Amino acid sequence: MSKVRKPMLLPILLAIGLILGILSKLINFNTSLDSTAILLISGSIMLTWYLLAPCINRLTRQQIKWLLVLVLGLMLVLQILILTFLPDTIFHDPYRVLSQADKMAAGKLSWRTTYFWRYPNNVPITYLLALWLRLARWLTLNTNVALAILNILLLDTFICLVLYTLYQTHQGNTTLLGTLAFLTMTPFAYTYYLQVFYSDLPSMLVLLVILRTLLFWPRRSKRQRFGSGVLLCTAVLLGQLLKPNLIVLLPAWSFYWD
Repeated sequence: MSKVRKPMLLPILLAIGLILGILSKLINFNTSLDSTAILLISGSIMLTWYLLAPCINRLTRQQIKWLLVLVLGLMLVLQILILTFLPDTIFHDPYRVLSQADKMAAGKLSWRTTYFWRYPNNVPITYLLALWLRLARWLTLNTNVALAILNILLLDTFICLVLYTLYQTHQGNTTLLGTLAFLTMTPFAYTYYLQVFYSDLPSMLVLLVILRTLLFWPRRSKRQRFGSGVLLCTAVLLGQLLKPNLIVLLPAWSFYWD
């Protein structure tokens, strides 16, 4: 008996989540002005790219590659300047995680705070961050520099992987360059994910790896599928440790029904 097919389930769920998130930000008085500005900028970028679509699609793949390198290089320079001259102060959960990880990296392995008894889900990310800070100490890097490097690595890997996925799956240039504009010309690459380390960005990166693994699975040979299967299991396990909920399992569930 054939399985029931549920087409477009994952995109519909993600679209509903995005719409609810946008509405909640617009309704919240404290963040409505910033959210409205981001929404207007994003809408302007989408409209501009739609109007310029014929010209953009005439660009060659080589020209697209050079444009990507140029824009991403400028983005990296701006990120370094922001981390250097506009550091952010963190509070609440990110601070608790960083504080405990910094102590562990210095050899103080006691967990005297009651925070992690109340929020045990943050223990894995604290331990993983402590390993990174321990490596940074071995390289004679201070905590701030180590954290900045980690944030840039995670964020820029996510951005490059998104763009590379679109480059592999879309023949036209408008989707790729429109996404490039959104990721590099809005606060996405320069504010929270760049300045604050927490479980959100690593979870997004893990989810992207899972999506890519499932997306390109039919194109793989049997030998390649073995490696992809190991990568998939590792990514899901890491995602569950970083943020123990079912969001990283949704792609696998949707793929099963396909």
